[in-house]
Amino acid sequence: MSQFKVPANGVWTWSESVDVIPPGTSEPQSLTLTFRTVEDLPDLLNRNVSGALSNAEVVRALATDWDAAYEDGAPIPLDSDEAVPLLQQPWIAQPILKAYMASAGGQAAKNALTSGVPSPAPTTVPAPNRAERRAKASKKT
Repeated sequence: MSQFKVPANGVWTWSESVDVIPPGTSEPQSLTLTFRTVEDLPDLLNRNVSGALSNAEVVRALATDWDAAYEDGAPIPLDSDEAVPLLQQPWIAQPILKAYMASAGGQAAKNALTSGVPSPAPTTVPAPNRAERRAKASKKT
């Protein structure tokens, strides 16, 4: 067994492959990201859920690099303005967060990396409560 060693700056980094499925396709494409440990992950995720941080800001807090590129092979730097609209997409941001949490040994916060789209309305009618059922039963007798 090797000795536990802490990086000089106190921040661990590691590479992880993330599969994303672009809209209109069913075949995943792979991104490799270099992740880093962060000080207060729950706070970071809560700030994203509350809208104080965008998906792009969260991904940039968790990763230092990625291998995203245009079709012609030109790289898209993670810290570039060109990366922001990509990182805002839930189909990119959510798999990145899930991969980070799985590889860092954590568990994703519920509703983290929101899409900005409200949840759909429930499609089932709620069951009547006990008082309504009793009132209906007493009318029958």
